Amino acid sequence: MDEYISIKDFAKQAGVSTQAIYQRLDKDLSKYLQVVGKKKKLSIKGLELFILKEKDNDPSNVLVDSLQATIQLLTSQIDVKDNQIQALNEALLNSQQQASGAQALHASTLLTDNQATKRSVFSRFFKGRND
Repeated sequence: MDEYISIKDFAKQAGVSTQAIYQRLDKDLSKYLQVVGKKKKLSIKGLELFILKEKDNDPSNVLVDSLQATIQLLTSQIDVKDNQIQALNEALLNSQQQASGAQALHASTLLTDNQATKRSVFSRFFKGRND
Protein backbone atom coordinates (compact mmCIF):
# COMPACT_ATOMS: atom_id res chain seq x y z
CA MET A 1 0.00 0.00 0.00
CA ASP A 2 1.25 3.48 -0.91
CA GLU A 3 2.14 5.99 1.74
CA TYR A 4 0.51 9.40 1.33
CA ILE A 5 1.65 12.72 2.75
CA SER A 6 0.16 16.20 2.84
CA ILE A 7 0.81 18.68 0.07
CA LYS A 8 2.74 20.86 2.50
CA ASP A 9 5.05 17.97 3.47
CA PHE A 10 5.34 16.94 -0.18
CA ALA A 11 6.41 20.46 -1.15
CA LYS A 12 8.89 20.63 1.72
CA GLN A 13 10.51 17.31 0.77
CA ALA A 14 10.57 18.29 -2.91
CA GLY A 15 12.18 21.62 -2.05
CA VAL A 16 9.51 23.74 -3.76
CA SER A 17 6.58 25.87 -2.71
CA THR A 18 3.11 24.47 -2.08
CA GLN A 19 1.88 26.67 -4.97
CA ALA A 20 4.23 24.82 -7.31
CA ILE A 21 2.74 21.52 -6.18
CA TYR A 22 -0.85 22.76 -6.64
CA GLN A 23 0.04 23.95 -10.15
CA ARG A 24 1.35 20.51 -11.03
CA LEU A 25 -1.64 18.62 -9.55
CA ASP A 26 -3.66 18.92 -12.76
CA LYS A 27 -0.70 17.99 -14.92
CA ASP A 28 1.53 15.11 -13.92
CA LEU A 29 0.81 14.69 -10.19
CA SER A 30 -2.92 13.95 -10.52
CA LYS A 31 -2.39 10.18 -10.62
CA TYR A 32 -0.60 10.36 -7.24
CA LEU A 33 -3.35 12.41 -5.59
CA GLN A 34 -5.75 11.01 -3.02
CA VAL A 35 -8.42 13.03 -1.26
CA VAL A 36 -8.95 11.98 2.36
CA GLY A 37 -11.94 13.85 3.75
CA LYS A 38 -11.30 17.41 2.64
CA LYS A 39 -7.51 17.09 2.58
CA LYS A 40 -5.46 16.35 -0.50
CA LYS A 41 -2.56 13.98 -0.08
CA LEU A 42 0.10 12.83 -2.49
CA SER A 43 1.85 9.49 -2.78
CA ILE A 44 5.52 9.17 -1.92
CA LYS A 45 6.00 7.61 -5.39
CA GLY A 46 4.87 10.92 -6.86
CA LEU A 47 7.57 12.68 -4.85
CA GLU A 48 10.27 10.54 -6.47
CA LEU A 49 8.87 11.31 -9.93
CA PHE A 50 8.53 15.00 -9.12
CA ILE A 51 12.13 15.28 -7.92
CA LEU A 52 13.44 13.49 -11.02
CA LYS A 53 11.43 15.73 -13.34
CA GLU A 54 12.52 18.85 -11.50
CA LYS A 55 16.16 17.83 -11.94
CA ASP A 56 15.59 17.29 -15.66
CA ASN A 57 13.80 20.64 -16.06
CA ASP A 58 16.13 22.61 -13.81
CA PRO A 59 17.66 25.45 -15.86
CA SER A 60 20.90 25.16 -13.91
CA ASN A 61 21.25 21.54 -15.08
CA VAL A 62 20.71 22.66 -18.67
CA LEU A 63 23.29 25.40 -18.17
CA VAL A 64 25.80 22.97 -16.65
CA ASP A 65 25.31 20.53 -19.54
CA SER A 66 25.76 23.34 -22.03
CA LEU A 67 28.91 24.59 -20.32
CA GLN A 68 30.37 21.09 -20.17
CA ALA A 69 29.73 20.62 -23.89
CA THR A 70 31.40 23.99 -24.56
CA ILE A 71 34.39 23.01 -22.43
CA GLN A 72 34.78 19.75 -24.36
CA LEU A 73 34.62 21.59 -27.67
CA LEU A 74 37.16 24.19 -26.58
CA THR A 75 39.47 21.52 -25.18
CA SER A 76 39.46 19.66 -28.48
CA GLN A 77 40.14 22.93 -30.33
CA ILE A 78 43.06 23.65 -28.01
CA ASP A 79 44.49 20.19 -28.72
CA VAL A 80 44.30 20.88 -32.47
CA LYS A 81 45.96 24.27 -32.01
CA ASP A 82 48.71 22.72 -29.87
CA ASN A 83 49.44 20.25 -32.67
CA GLN A 84 49.51 23.08 -35.22
CA ILE A 85 51.89 25.11 -33.04
CA GLN A 86 54.20 22.10 -32.66
CA ALA A 87 54.26 21.55 -36.44
CA LEU A 88 54.97 25.25 -37.03
CA ASN A 89 57.79 25.23 -34.47
CA GLU A 90 59.37 22.23 -36.20
CA ALA A 91 59.06 23.94 -39.60
CA LEU A 92 60.58 27.13 -38.18
CA LEU A 93 63.51 25.23 -36.68
CA ASN A 94 64.08 23.49 -40.02
CA SER A 95 63.97 26.84 -41.85
CA GLN A 96 66.42 28.38 -39.40
CA GLN A 97 68.84 25.48 -39.89
CA GLN A 98 68.57 25.81 -43.67
CA ALA A 99 69.10 29.57 -43.48
CA SER A 100 72.13 29.10 -41.25
CA GLY A 101 73.59 26.58 -43.70
CA ALA A 102 72.93 28.92 -46.63
CA GLN A 103 74.63 31.80 -44.81
CA ALA A 104 77.67 29.66 -44.06
CA LEU A 105 77.87 28.56 -47.69
CA HIS A 106 77.53 32.16 -48.91
CA ALA A 107 80.19 33.34 -46.47
CA SER A 108 82.64 30.69 -47.62
CA THR A 109 81.93 31.61 -51.26
CA LEU A 110 82.62 35.27 -50.54
CA LEU A 111 85.90 34.44 -48.82
CA THR A 112 86.99 32.29 -51.74
CA ASP A 113 86.08 35.00 -54.26
CA ASN A 114 87.89 37.70 -52.25
CA GLN A 115 91.02 35.59 -52.00
CA ALA A 116 90.99 34.86 -55.72
CA THR A 117 90.63 38.54 -56.66
CA LYS A 118 93.29 39.85 -54.28
CA ARG A 119 96.61 40.55 -55.89
CA SER A 120 99.87 41.06 -54.27
CA VAL A 121 101.23 44.53 -53.70
CA PHE A 122 103.85 43.97 -56.34
CA SER A 123 101.25 42.95 -58.96
CA ARG A 124 99.15 45.99 -58.17
CA PHE A 125 102.11 48.26 -58.52
CA PHE A 126 102.98 46.89 -61.88
CA LYS A 127 99.41 46.67 -63.02
CA GLY A 128 99.07 45.54 -66.54
CA ARG A 129 102.51 44.03 -66.84
CA ASN A 130 101.52 40.70 -65.28
CA ASP A 131 98.02 40.69 -66.73
